[in-house]
Amino acid sequence: MGIFSNLFIKNSQNVEIVKSTLFLVQTEYEGQGLFAIKLIVNNIIEIIKKEPEVADKLIVNGLWPQDSLYRLLANRSGDMVESGEFHVYRGSLNLTGQNLILVFDFSINKLLKMNVISSSKSDEQKNGIRERIKYAG
Repeated sequence: MGIFSNLFIKNSQNVEIVKSTLFLVQTEYEGQGLFAIKLIVNNIIEIIKKEPEVADKLIVNGLWPQDSLYRLLANRSGDMVESGEFHVYRGSLNLTGQNLILVFDFSINKLLKMNVISSSKSDEQKNGIRERIKYAG
């Protein structure tokens, strides 16, 4: 087995770790934007299928650190809701957009509970995204 074979095996293992972790974490979001979390999970999986090296950056010692996981979910949901794609019109979110905000808030709250971010940073993030939503769409 050559160096490239080992690289492929590592990539494929890390992709599987990312996928299984994402599927497991979906259950935490029940009642907190479950439809949107599935949309985000599918989006991330499509990215890592195309670029498996992304999975390598997420996995540390065979695990996906929780703070990294929730940061990614917050960032991805924030990016999606700010895109304007999930607005009925400027400043007004459709149902999917409203669910994306639930996912964003839930992820930020998880980071706060884990003491990864402060209460003021949490408030700053939540207020900031709502401010940016006003101008998107």
